[in-house]
Amino acid sequence: MSQNPKAGGALWNQDGGSAVCEIPQLLSPFAKIPATLAAAFSVCLVGMPTLIFLMLYLLGPKEMIEDPGFAMAPLIFLGAMCFFPLPVAIFILRWASLIAFGKTEIRIDHERLSLVTKAGPFWKTCKCKLNELGGFRIEFSQMLEANKHLAERSSLVAVKKDGRALHLLRAYPDQIVNQLADELPLKIEEITGLKPVSERVDASRLGSEVQAVGPTEVLSRTEKPIGSNLVVEDSRHELIIRIPKQGFLKKTSKLAKLVIAGFMLAEVFILGLLVPALIAGKVEGDPAAGWVIVVVFTLLNVCVVLYNLSEGVRRGTVRVSQSQLHLEETGLFSTTQRSWQADSIESVNVKIERHETVGQDRSGVSYSYHLEVRSPVDSEEEFQWFDNLEKSELEWMVTTITNRLGSE
Repeated sequence: MSQNPKAGGALWNQDGGSAVCEIPQLLSPFAKIPATLAAAFSVCLVGMPTLIFLMLYLLGPKEMIEDPGFAMAPLIFLGAMCFFPLPVAIFILRWASLIAFGKTEIRIDHERLSLVTKAGPFWKTCKCKLNELGGFRIEFSQMLEANKHLAERSSLVAVKKDGRALHLLRAYPDQIVNQLADELPLKIEEITGLKPVSERVDASRLGSEVQAVGPTEVLSRTEKPIGSNLVVEDSRHELIIRIPKQGFLKKTSKLAKLVIAGFMLAEVFILGLLVPALIAGKVEGDPAAGWVIVVVFTLLNVCVVLYNLSEGVRRGTVRVSQSQLHLEETGLFSTTQRSWQADSIESVNVKIERHETVGQDRSGVSYSYHLEVRSPVDSEEEFQWFDNLEKSELEWMVTTITNRLGSE
């Protein structure tokens, strides 16, 4: 086994056909708060019902204690605890332990890149096959405005060719993140060098990119973002960028999928139980109220499905020729297209919109992005072109369009 000298806090151990990088535990102070609260909640989730049961079991009324069936109380209580509170508490405690005390390793073998985190009896493993790996991205926290402590910290992400991401480091010092961003492609090339030529991974094939430091900073990108499915067709007379539809599964977040699944499940119960009861006249009270619930909830479900379906099928086209820029975007119900003469375009840029949410219970800031074309001949209301794309994709698109128009 060979061991590289420590550089920037990350230590590599290499043994034949595998390499392991031990990541020092440098927990951000902001991560301790949710981890501590989660651990306390998991203890209360199990401890409070147990304490109440013990008080009743030991100090309960004499009549209850002398009841013959009371001997089964501990088994009934244990069964009830194992059914819901205990598994949930263990899951939360596992998450908190991995956050607060987890030791992280990045492992590379002939087949995959793995992230392994261990904390006592708990562990978590995330994997990515090397032939599916597109490269690495350095990301900066979007909370920099509120937490200046994060100014010298960043995250390292392994990005697959299909755009899916595996976070290797979160909120770590820039020195360690930059070190691993440089070393990982070389280690992967070295480990796969023992495989047949057709299965080797060249370090030059693993791209590396940097996310803008702040949400309002726009970068100039000459290379298409890693994992982007934008298609480029470049001929002598015209450059075409095609934006294929994202699809429901890729465009919808995990949280949104859970919400939609919950709505669909509730709709099944409404259509399967409430509607037959209303038809049979077995619902107490005014049946009109029940039908209002059915209609309103069904319409809400239809709107949710149509919105996500519309976002999933959105597609577009950008055409840049010697004399013209043409944009086209197609959704579920409509198609929008505009053309500008090249000499009438003042600028093409990424438009950033800041959204503030202020209320009694919460406040926050979020940002949205779209492509903007400025021209003195425009009299129509501005259209938010391609606001479903990632900011990095818009940055690359703007850079590509601007360079093409400037070179003509």
